[in-house]
Amino acid sequence: MLLKDKIYLHELREQFLQQVVNEWPSKWQKEFEEFSSFEALKSKNAFLEALLADIEDVLHQRLNGKTKNELFSKDFLRRFIFEYGTKEVRIQTRFRNVIAVYLGYADWDDFQQKITTSTAKTFTSTTSTSKSLSYLPCVKCRWFHSLTTHTRRIKSSNQSLPSRDSYPFC
Repeated sequence: MLLKDKIYLHELREQFLQQVVNEWPSKWQKEFEEFSSFEALKSKNAFLEALLADIEDVLHQRLNGKTKNELFSKDFLRRFIFEYGTKEVRIQTRFRNVIAVYLGYADWDDFQQKITTSTAKTFTSTTSTSKSLSYLPCVKCRWFHSLTTHTRRIKSSNQSLPSRDSYPFC
């Protein structure tokens, strides 16, 4: 898998998890208590079933009932939420589309385009030099860089380096 695809998938997962956390009080808190972390859930299986049902409902509304061929399994959700980053989780394009639609994008291509456009605007507004968009920005810090450049920039700006365990791209 290309690094560019990994960055997009990481961003997709981050937005997905953030949406779940943001909707927790209204959708899942009553059944699963206060949210502290996904790992702390007492019944991961029951939560995944509830989340899958919610995704089906949202897709049904957004795609006017044409979701039969688009859905994925509870096992996929488990890997996407709990195992992503610990081992390579391959995500088929149709599953990328489903998650993108759940997040409010038209599809996977729309997600990629909006992320690239958004980060390009951020990048051009924060620098005076024009930078080629042949490299995507780091999802963590939004800089266009190689690993070596990123490490130098973080150290020179007196920021703390992100943990390798928690963030595979920096």
